[in-house]
Amino acid sequence: MRARTRNRGIISKRRVLGGVRRLDSVAMQREYGDGSDIVQECRGSWESLRQFRKERERCLRYLYGDQWGDEIMRNGMGVCTERDMITEQGDVPLTNNLIRKLVRTMVGVMRNQNKIPSCSANDRDEQGLGDVMTVALQVNWRVNYKKEMDARCFEDYLAGGVACQKETYGWLAEKQRSDAWSWWPNLNKMFWDANSTDFRGWDLNLIGELHDWTFAEVCDYFMQADGDVERLRDIFDHCKDIDYLKDWWSTYESREDRLKLKNLDFFMPTDHRLCRVIEVWKRESKERYHVWDQMTGELTKCELSMKPLIEMENAKRLAEGIAAGMEPEDIPMIELKRFVDRYWYYRFMSPRGDILMEGETPYEHKSHPYVLKMYPMVNGEIHSFVGDVIDQQRYVNRLISLNDKLIRSAAKGVLLYPVSMIPEGKTAEEIQREWSNPDSVLFYDDVTNRQTGARPEQYANKLVNIGTTEMIQMQMGLIEEISGVNGALQGKPGFSGQSATLYAQQTMNASTSVLDLLESYEDLILRGAEKKVKNIQQYYSDRRTMSIAGRGMVVEYDPELCGNIDFDLSINEAADTPIARMQNNDVLMQMFQMGAINIRQLLENGSWPFTDRLLESLKADEAAAMEQQGQMLQTQAALGEAAGAMPQDTGNLSAAEKTLQYPILTPDQVQKAVAQKQQEETGLVGV
Repeated sequence: MRARTRNRGIISKRRVLGGVRRLDSVAMQREYGDGSDIVQECRGSWESLRQFRKERERCLRYLYGDQWGDEIMRNGMGVCTERDMITEQGDVPLTNNLIRKLVRTMVGVMRNQNKIPSCSANDRDEQGLGDVMTVALQVNWRVNYKKEMDARCFEDYLAGGVACQKETYGWLAEKQRSDAWSWWPNLNKMFWDANSTDFRGWDLNLIGELHDWTFAEVCDYFMQADGDVERLRDIFDHCKDIDYLKDWWSTYESREDRLKLKNLDFFMPTDHRLCRVIEVWKRESKERYHVWDQMTGELTKCELSMKPLIEMENAKRLAEGIAAGMEPEDIPMIELKRFVDRYWYYRFMSPRGDILMEGETPYEHKSHPYVLKMYPMVNGEIHSFVGDVIDQQRYVNRLISLNDKLIRSAAKGVLLYPVSMIPEGKTAEEIQREWSNPDSVLFYDDVTNRQTGARPEQYANKLVNIGTTEMIQMQMGLIEEISGVNGALQGKPGFSGQSATLYAQQTMNASTSVLDLLESYEDLILRGAEKKVKNIQQYYSDRRTMSIAGRGMVVEYDPELCGNIDFDLSINEAADTPIARMQNNDVLMQMFQMGAINIRQLLENGSWPFTDRLLESLKADEAAAMEQQGQMLQTQAALGEAAGAMPQDTGNLSAAEKTLQYPILTPDQVQKAVAQKQQEETGLVGV
């Protein structure tokens, strides 16, 4: 046994600790791999979404009017679009875009709800801070033009079944300020974990996007030292060379079958003057400690290297507790529990795998900045609103084209003119021209042709009704039934004699059929607002005075008070809709007439066009009144000093007799007394 151990020799420390090192995925990647492994993982995720991008592109084509662009086989002679096939046959591909109207109606319903997020503190004693955070969130909402962004993103959500937004913090040159910003990434350049099946995105392990930036933007984003510009220029000069990329990737012969770079869409931008940057957020793993401080009740995590410091702190507490006469089991200690932490790690990379920037997520919400919503995500499948009605839209287009072809091919005013009846000296062209003139008169010999009975005749063939109109109406009805967007929701007028209650009920029922889509998109808005609130709490480090235009409400954001509060967000209907404003103003007017509130409270809580101007006028009047009151107090003080002390025994005197105790002063004496009082106060201030 001893000889067998001796023959083994010294075992490498890397082999001994290999099992432990494998838990630190970032360290393993740096030591045994390079950035190309991560690039290929991103490319694999991007390629797995090829079918989704294809379906989304088709739905967008149908949404914006290109409804004859589907590819078909041309009699076994290759592939062509339906438009080309119809054009080659001499027909006209007609389109009646009904999908666009449905989508506009849905976007209008979403806008009409006019819902915005609001914050409420979990501790009801801190609800005032929740109101402050609500104002801060809504101010940032307007800075980012979030209402318009949500409308356009919802339109894309209806077409593709996926909506994505991005919440970041940083410097924006357009606004010349640092703030929390909202972005709408291009889904064609997005990629995420294809194995994700959770509609909340909690099982995502990888997400990212492709950026096409100018070299100046790349330097502005990644330059940190003097030599970084040359390093970046060397990286992107090679990444713009297609032949170089092909040769560089061909060195990975074991992956040749998997790569097959038939197109460089993932690696190369459309405009070769730009630089392709790959941003990827990935879940990494690392061993850490859960730290529970029994003294403060805080639960945090720390690195393994912090264990000696924590043990020293525990020893210090133990010694102090024993010195104070405490039992060892009663002394609050710091407990450590080892676990494998799965955290988000970001990388900015070149197509070649060069790491431009990397690090653990800088956000306190400890996640990636993206907010992803996929619909309906049942069994991991994505289906869009537009995709459900494409077949009906295609059939409507075919029926319209067929009806147009029948109308064009039917005989309309064909003239049958016997050749034997052409008068001498006339040609067929002259007869045709004279026949089409409204005031022309044609003479022909009816005696010669009496036996044959020939005469000019004009025929107009009546189009046979094959049910095209009924079929179109049926398909339009099917579109409304499938989409759930009926005439009441579209704003179509009801029939004659229809009651307003019935029409309102139909509109409500129609809203119910599309409520699932609206509520699912609100979930995206809510999760984005949660990340934005966390960014505001993390990065707003100075006091800020905020107000919402038109509401007369000014709050001061204090990072020390609002920075550590846990807020619960909800989506509520905004109070700036016309109906909500009218109801709010009516209630306030009733309270004002009852004397429950004053004029200032009425204006501060109401919504009128003149609110701000009237509040400023009230403030100016109050300031003038305060100044006048101060002058009166100074005058009274001066008069009291000039009059001397009041007699002590005045209990038996009447009011008139008490007044006569003071000397009567002339106006000049009053002015002198006031001036003397002011000089004395000025002298005291100088001293």
